[in-house]
Amino acid sequence: MVRKEEIPIKREISVNKVIRELRKGAKRFTDLKEDTGLSLAGLNETLKMMKQNRIIEKNLIDKKQLYRLTGKGEKYNPSISYDVTPIQLRSGSNYRDYSRLRMDIRSRDLDWGIESVMTVDKDIENLGLLEPKDVMEIEELIYKKMKGNMIKNKKIINNGKMVLGFSMDYNEIRKSIDQKSLEYVENMSKEEAKLLLKYSDEPENITDKDVKRLETLREKTYEKIKKL
Repeated sequence: MVRKEEIPIKREISVNKVIRELRKGAKRFTDLKEDTGLSLAGLNETLKMMKQNRIIEKNLIDKKQLYRLTGKGEKYNPSISYDVTPIQLRSGSNYRDYSRLRMDIRSRDLDWGIESVMTVDKDIENLGLLEPKDVMEIEELIYKKMKGNMIKNKKIINNGKMVLGFSMDYNEIRKSIDQKSLEYVENMSKEEAKLLLKYSDEPENITDKDVKRLETLREKTYEKIKKL
């Protein structure tokens, strides 16, 4: 029997699954059901709630009823809990003050202000993907960046907190490494970047000439990064 307090969590997870799939493009109900793994009733309720909140809309495209994200849906940024909660439900581990840097500094009666929290699936926990020393370096970088910006800003506020979240998908990162995704973005031409932006912002204005030109530019970029 499902406990009442778990129902909102499951709904959050369902919404997140739908958003992730629709960010890949408009989809039919049957496609969403297959891609999200949600039950018929679960997907129906989720889509109903998302439509009521104007996160998605249903349109007739090429004689097919397709769901797609609205402008609000495109900007929708789910809380980090959308990813943390499923990991916890899968019996993953949660480490608070993971790098121990905060504890080390506070043990010397000094303030630090940054606390690292890591939640990780048990299947990848022992791979050593992010060691405490790695997270310590990230904390130090954040500290230095914020220090520099505070000096520039000069304005002093008495209270306030920020939460900076990173959700890392092991399989997707592994594929990204194989594809050299970062190297690709760093080495593509300004013309290619401009065309890709047009694809994203003005898909209705893309011409056959644009498509062929983009294919040529992408081939050049792939050839370039092969030599790196």
